[in-house]
Amino acid sequence: MTHLDVVEVNVHVEDIKTKEEIEQESETVQDKVTSAGKTTGQYISQQTNKATQSISEDVENIQENREPRVE
Repeated sequence: MTHLDVVEVNVHVEDIKTKEEIEQESETVQDKVTSAGKTTGQYISQQTNKATQSISEDVENIQENREPRVE
């Protein structure tokens, strides 16, 4: 394009990896989706447990309040 010759190139190499190392360390879209699914499942499970516990406590309170107060 400019018909100039390259005289000097400055390069700093951080790390050299083989193709196999890069593939082992790379996280695929499927891995990310699987991880997100597991995290979401754990969160939903925790929230379900909290809701179940709260409902159980409410049922106990209602049953206690249904007992006749007058003797």
